[in-house]
Amino acid sequence: MNEDLNVITLYLRRVPFLRTLPENTLEAIARRMHKVTIPASRPLFRVGDPGDAIYIINSGEIEISTEDGIPIAVMYAGSMLGEVEVLSELPRKVNAYALTDATLWVLNRADLLALAQEHPSLQQAMNQALSRQAGKQVGRPSVEDVRDVTLFQGLDDAQLERIVDLLTTSHHPANTSIYTQGAPAEELYIVAEGEVSVREPANGQILELYRVGEKDVFGVEEVLKQATRQTEAFALTNVRAWVLSATDLNALVEEMPRLALNLARIISDRLIQRQPTVLAAEPQKVAETPAMTVRKTHPPQRHGGLGVWFRHLDYGARVKIIALAVLLVWLIGVAMPTTIHRTMSQNKLYTNVDKDLNATVIGNSPAGVPLASELEASYPTPTATPIPTPTPASTQ
Repeated sequence: MNEDLNVITLYLRRVPFLRTLPENTLEAIARRMHKVTIPASRPLFRVGDPGDAIYIINSGEIEISTEDGIPIAVMYAGSMLGEVEVLSELPRKVNAYALTDATLWVLNRADLLALAQEHPSLQQAMNQALSRQAGKQVGRPSVEDVRDVTLFQGLDDAQLERIVDLLTTSHHPANTSIYTQGAPAEELYIVAEGEVSVREPANGQILELYRVGEKDVFGVEEVLKQATRQTEAFALTNVRAWVLSATDLNALVEEMPRLALNLARIISDRLIQRQPTVLAAEPQKVAETPAMTVRKTHPPQRHGGLGVWFRHLDYGARVKIIALAVLLVWLIGVAMPTTIHRTMSQNKLYTNVDKDLNATVIGNSPAGVPLASELEASYPTPTATPIPTPTPASTQ
């Protein structure tokens, strides 16, 4: 069995979305798999069959074809197939036939879900694979579906249609991780259905930072920083989420400045509302703390200026700086030019009024007060009053 275990682990390491998993997770997957043999010309599964297992080819060739029998691809040793339907709980969409005698390693869906509970990194890897491969074909949202999403408020239909074309869909069973701490922050999530808890493992405890529900967004802070996840997202119920890649998000922000304002508002609200609550102890991660502390206490000597300084800031400070930067872009690019334009327009108006008033000032008006021209003739002209002289006294 040890030889088989090594072979399966090697094959798992070649699967693109599994290659970054820890060695103990790959070994746990390998131990749950069993071998089957399929004779040449026999089906492995057909269109409409339940998606109840994932396969890795050990030897032989498997042909993938459409419902009409049109060949799509030929799979060889080391290839994985069937994972999309397993995770999405949908029937098979293609046929799989053995072109030659073939042996395959099989992982049943029930075993996969059990492993995902024990190894959150596996759940994260499978979620990413599902969103990339099946999201654009299953459950794509409409413009009406995303109109009330907090991130997209204030956008018109044309902009929403552009966004919908970029969204994929992922499905997450209740009580499983959507992404874990330390995973690459490559995607932003929007809750279509369900409830999600965003948490931060720290000092042997799990702190719940906030919860999000339908039409709300999570995972945005780390995506903007293009860094690894500092938090983890946990599905409290069965969750269906729309996913937007970091690359697509950056392109959309350049096209739609309103998105930048919405992002700044979301980050600001999260910072204000964040009230960490201790959920549970996390004894398995306590042992990792000293190693992390050593790296932080004795960082490599770098001379990189502003970029290095930013990377060494704590999580909260970096998020605040990003939010401030977005607001400054808005102030400089939108608010300030608008204010200057209005001020110049008002000054021009006042200048014209002053010229009109100056034309009506009358020289004999008190203190130079402007008077209407028709009142000039009726305004009295000041006259000199003689000083009274004393009356001579009588000399009787």
